[in-house]
Amino acid sequence: MTRDARRAGIVLGVALFLSYAYFYQAGGWNQNSRFALVRAVLERHTLQIDAYQLHTGDRALFEGHYYSDKAPGASFLALGPVWIARGISRAAGVDPEGFPGLAWTSYVAAVVTSGAFTTLAALAVFWLSVRWGFSIAAALFAATAYGLATPAWCYATLFMGHGLTAGCLMIAFAASVALDGEHAHRSRLAWVVGLAGGWAVVSEFPAAVPMLLISALAAITTFRSHRSDTGAVIGRIVAGGAIASLFLLGYNALAFGSPFHLGYASEEGFEAMKQGFFGIGYPTPHAAYEVLFGAYRGLIPLAPVVLLAPIGLVWLARRPATRLDALVALLSPPFTSC
Repeated sequence: MTRDARRAGIVLGVALFLSYAYFYQAGGWNQNSRFALVRAVLERHTLQIDAYQLHTGDRALFEGHYYSDKAPGASFLALGPVWIARGISRAAGVDPEGFPGLAWTSYVAAVVTSGAFTTLAALAVFWLSVRWGFSIAAALFAATAYGLATPAWCYATLFMGHGLTAGCLMIAFAASVALDGEHAHRSRLAWVVGLAGGWAVVSEFPAAVPMLLISALAAITTFRSHRSDTGAVIGRIVAGGAIASLFLLGYNALAFGSPFHLGYASEEGFEAMKQGFFGIGYPTPHAAYEVLFGAYRGLIPLAPVVLLAPIGLVWLARRPATRLDALVALLSPPFTSC
């Protein structure tokens, strides 16, 4: 990447991050469920959210105790920053468990997870655009459109799993595309694919499907360019994913008595959340229509700029070197959203 491109990327990243950090949307069932787990660990040294269960309807009931029903990735990632923020509150004479203290710490949780990783996702869009041969101006347009002209901006200001997961998947996708580089970089990039993709699944279970697609892209990219390293790259991706999965398996074992018992299996009041595999179902025409054109959060009404996306996909698909990249980019969203 040229010096001008790096400078443009830095300016873009700072501008997006500050725009996300400016807003605070407070709580809701989804956010409160994740933040309840953070509070339970830091305030009561437990995974049970009994003390906060009235703050959310997104909860799991298991053996008489309440737990967050959400994938724990966002909550785990926020633990350190929130612990520091609580210390800052005490130093300023503010009770971290009072309303001002909770507003501050929940804001920090959202900024360091959703805000930071939405910024990283936009930067990945910028880097990929430049790598694929687009101009810096075109790359800035694509990355800015993603970061400010789609629902990504909204989710970047909410302590939910969407922004964090999108950021992790985009990091893994960009790393997989770059695996045709030199040997030293390829070794590190394989770890990035595994760790980032694995944490995407730990943060939102439906990310398992695009993670499999991205892993396949990484393996094929390596096989095409450096066939002898394919086994090592696959091994590092699997190892990285396994490291990330240990956090989920450990959480499940401590909370529900089994590493394979997901919170959704004990969901209270929303039976549909218990269906499918890892919360994943087959994409259907009706679901696709609602996601794209529905009056309630339909992507096209909210972000008409995405109508330009097929142009880019067709341009990539026409080039043999980027055809597989385009296919993975095309297939991942339906499984994640529908």
